Amino acid sequence: MSDWINWKGGECPVHPKDIVSVHLKNGTSSGIWFAEDCDWRSSIGDSTITKYKMLTPFISDEQEQLNFNASNMPKQERFKNEDGTDWIDDFEKENTLEEFRGAMKFTIGKYYKRLGKKDSYAKEVRKIADYANRWALVEEKNS
Repeated sequence: MSDWINWKGGECPVHPKDIVSVHLKNGTSSGIWFAEDCDWRSSIGDSTITKYKMLTPFISDEQEQLNFNASNMPKQERFKNEDGTDWIDDFEKENTLEEFRGAMKFTIGKYYKRLGKKDSYAKEVRKIADYANRWALVEEKNS
């Protein structure tokens, strides 16, 4: 995660699909946004952006396919069964694809809803990424 970058207004300084957090003139941080959803030009009122922080840079589908390596996110040791599988593997084998999709959607949603409330943003976003990557592997296997 990057540091806060001071902002004095103008064109959006990052890719429209980058995920950012912005700090407003009224002293509040406005949460997590796609850069394209922020009012970068405004210099009137308390909602003027004074700083921004890059949370997740946009990666095109083509870049993602070139860069993605599922082994970068190993399964956590404490959740592994004796055979190296874990609860997600078990759930996939024992349930339908639709049930698996529902479980992944719910779990990712849980981490999204509690961003910054239990663990740091970075830790929660990494959990979201782990579940999303595991889901993507199952979808690729079933396509």
